[in-house]
Amino acid sequence: MPKRPKTEAHRLRKKIKKLRAKLQTFQAKCEHPPEDRTYTRHWSTGHYDPTQDKCWAVYTCHRCLDRWHVDSQRGLVGTEKKVKRSNA
Repeated sequence: MPKRPKTEAHRLRKKIKKLRAKLQTFQAKCEHPPEDRTYTRHWSTGHYDPTQDKCWAVYTCHRCLDRWHVDSQRGLVGTEKKVKRSNA
């Protein structure tokens, strides 16, 4: 099968990949200062088993546009591990 020529979509995908890598590097270096951070609390209640009720917060850093979740039962979840517990 002959090799297909690269299209504009291929070039755009390559640019997006590079930009995502830059964004991830920028977010990893960000300290998520409290003055640039907001959060919203969420609840899931009313289960037949009250031990399954959950509460969590979704934090957003407005400096680097990173988001992370803090679960009331499990603690830090996902990308927020780079934020020190004392900052949360």
